[in-house]
Amino acid sequence: MEKGKIRKMSQLEELSPTFISKTIGLNYGRYIIKLHQPELFSLFELKKLAALINIDLRILLDIIIKEIR
Repeated sequence: MEKGKIRKMSQLEELSPTFISKTIGLNYGRYIIKLHQPELFSLFELKKLAALINIDLRILLDIIIKEIR
């Protein structure tokens, strides 16, 4: 993400979605829905996701803002 390889949240579906969804407190189906509609993520969920994938929260938010525009 920081290198610009990931431009859409839905691309995160390739990165262990079951593990990530459980770790941030979502069931798998809801996580996948939110990846395709990132405006549905709560800030709390995004903070946990950013920490889990080791990315600055601001970069994650920038990706989401660009995607929903």
